[in-house]
Amino acid sequence: MVGGLDEALSEARLLHQEIIRYDAKLKLRIHELPEKTLNETEMLQETRTCRSIISDISIRIEKLALVPARLTSKNDRQSVLAQVNEHTKELEASKKDLDKAAQKARKGMEIRNRSRLLDGDVMVRRRKREEAEVEKKGEEGGERLALLVQRMASRVGQSEDAMRDIVRSSETLGKTHEEYHSQGAFIQTGNKLLSKWERRELTDKILVAIALLFYFAACFYVINKRFLNKFKFW
Repeated sequence: MVGGLDEALSEARLLHQEIIRYDAKLKLRIHELPEKTLNETEMLQETRTCRSIISDISIRIEKLALVPARLTSKNDRQSVLAQVNEHTKELEASKKDLDKAAQKARKGMEIRNRSRLLDGDVMVRRRKREEAEVEKKGEEGGERLALLVQRMASRVGQSEDAMRDIVRSSETLGKTHEEYHSQGAFIQTGNKLLSKWERRELTDKILVAIALLFYFAACFYVINKRFLNKFKFW
């Protein structure tokens, strides 16, 4: 049972780490999508790749959601379920970010296409202004991504600590079970020794009683022979 519990916890930890890695990869691709896509074909290809990563994350979240059913500890189940809920929320947020990034990429392509068709200083200034806005939004997105990566790193550390605590708790439970088993064997051996000692004590009492009877009989015989026979009047 302890071995099965350790296997379930190890599987949960592995799935949790894989989801974090895929999520970080997905967020980076979403952030770079508006800058990397210069035409509709590239945007569709990059979007398809992002959705493939989303599918991989979703599959691992579903597998992680099945692990609590194999755990006996309430705390372990709650910890894994909390991770499932957190990963689910992050995945939904990434889907929304992907849609926004695709819209931004289309807008950027429209801006570049209009810039190619139109000439003049006014259009050049407008193009530069729009590109500056896109760049500013990209910087804001980069800052947001940096904050997300920092937060995810913090969560990874907390999750690792939680998993180590769970493993230590499982090891403690296993050792306690072994100690109870050893104590039970010791108590059983003690009971057998007490039973033997009680039987031996009874045997000793019987032997002492027989010895006393024999002793008193011998004493009576000697007294009868030496003293009582002299006082017989017949």
